[in-house]
Amino acid sequence: MDGRHVVAEGTDDTGVSWVIWARRDTPRDGDLLSMIRLTDSGGRIIHLGAASGPPLYPGRMLSITTSGSEEGPRALLGRVGPGVRRLELRVHDGGTRNVPLYDCAEIPEVRFAALLLPREELLDSVAAFGAKGPELERFDLRFQLIAACHMARRRIGRCAGRRRIRGAGSALPGRRRRTGACRAAAAANRAPTLFTELIRVCAPEVPNGESPPTNQISAWRAGGRP
Repeated sequence: MDGRHVVAEGTDDTGVSWVIWARRDTPRDGDLLSMIRLTDSGGRIIHLGAASGPPLYPGRMLSITTSGSEEGPRALLGRVGPGVRRLELRVHDGGTRNVPLYDCAEIPEVRFAALLLPREELLDSVAAFGAKGPELERFDLRFQLIAACHMARRRIGRCAGRRRIRGAGSALPGRRRRTGACRAAAAANRAPTLFTELIRVCAPEVPNGESPPTNQISAWRAGGRP
């Protein structure tokens, strides 16, 4: 099927189904594209997330992205080194949970990780462990929350500007026209106030230390620092 390999699939307790695909040499030779698709109980696609680039950056054992749409859970999608036997997610309040790992026979150089998360949960980091001994590597997720919050604030500003421009002549009496983007931005603006604390206190000077950029951090830099 056009070079795509189904890595894993399943359904969570809320009826949301997910499937992970991977495809080599996309978009460039040597790259690995991994994707996750979420559908609701009625079969409607509610989110598509993807990450591309080298299977793993040199000297690294983890490549983790998080993403989400206007509805449904957020998705954590990762690629890890074959020596990783356990992946542990730490959230902002100190709680931890294991992230399931999946193998794909056609792509033996990495293992894949995926977990669906509540939209309101604030993430801290993901740690990789081998069969024995201490952790092998830790991947900071706080900057991805900061990037999401920053992008939402930019969308809120754009929506507010459009409403001011249209307001004089196009607004209906007693009602305001709101686009899907405006509704999503308004919802993001009501996100937990810990986002503010994360931006002010927890943000590292260099996102994810010296790790190579992921898709999320590339998008964040394109939009400018908060």
